[in-house]
Amino acid sequence: MAVGILVVYPVVLSVYSETLNNNQSSWLVGLSNAYNTIFSSQNRQQLLIGILFGLLGVAFIMKIMVGKKKFQSLSAIQANIKMNQLIRRGENSYIAFQPGLWQPPLRRDMKQGKLNEIPELIIARIIAGLMNTHGGHLFIGINKRGKFLGLEEDYQILRKLSRQSLDQRPMWVWSDRASNREGFRQGILQVVAKLLDADCCTLVKIDFCNIQGKDICHIQVKQSGLPVYVHIGERAHFFIRSGKATRELDVREVLDYIENLLE
Repeated sequence: MAVGILVVYPVVLSVYSETLNNNQSSWLVGLSNAYNTIFSSQNRQQLLIGILFGLLGVAFIMKIMVGKKKFQSLSAIQANIKMNQLIRRGENSYIAFQPGLWQPPLRRDMKQGKLNEIPELIIARIIAGLMNTHGGHLFIGINKRGKFLGLEEDYQILRKLSRQSLDQRPMWVWSDRASNREGFRQGILQVVAKLLDADCCTLVKIDFCNIQGKDICHIQVKQSGLPVYVHIGERAHFFIRSGKATRELDVREVLDYIENLLE
């Protein structure tokens, strides 16, 4: 409204006055005269017209804001519909479900030389497997049967961990100043950058939707043109997506897979 009164109306009035005077005076003089006319106590009609310009400006801005909100709401609805369609297909070679980022370590058979599972490793190997195969979608907050669990438990656990000192805080935990969704997004990107490669962050698109009142994280993964490895300690592991599972290949299988990929 202030812009309408203090800027738009004086400019319009000064241009109009300059046109009437056939450019005999400078535009700045006309602008100064316009301000004097508008704010003269003896010319309340001009002041009311200025207020009208202000109200028109307010109406115009409100229309833009309402239109923008409608567009955002429509985009969110379309995104939710698309995600629901993907989720209804269930897990396959393109779609993977994961209950959450935070999970207790899973016991593995150490006699086979396999490491105990850690939370970020589960996410990293699924993403790497999709990158090494044909890309796809990872949904976090949904169990293997397609039940919506949401991310609230993750949010609560990770908010507590975020208050720990930096040397005690796991690498995927964000600052407690971050919002739940943005913090979760940054946590996923940290996992990708540290366990895969920083360049791999460009191959993932992370967004969120609310389904049945629960937050669900959707990670769209693009196929990589180069082999992507999960780095665990001093070793690099190669995963692919096969059916509903993410499978690790041994050295010979990796060489054969990459050779076939390059042909």
